[in-house]
Amino acid sequence: MRIVQIVFSPTGGTQRVADLITGAWGLPVTQFDLSDPAAGCTELQLDSQDLVLIAVPSFGGRVPALAIKKACLVRKECELYI
Repeated sequence: MRIVQIVFSPTGGTQRVADLITGAWGLPVTQFDLSDPAAGCTELQLDSQDLVLIAVPSFGGRVPALAIKKACLVRKECELYI
């Protein structure tokens, strides 16, 4: 089992929170930074045992459009826990 961090954090605040959460679990962490301008739309290879943390800031209850565009998380089978 591993943890996959999918984070959009242009100022670093959301990344710090994601690191605190995933660090508490003591498992290997794979990071995917949506705020990196050089990062393209990469297909994530997920295993059924992976735990995925998606962390994005919200502004007035809205997620930045760039974060959604770069996430490319369509057609993934997953269970969502909020």
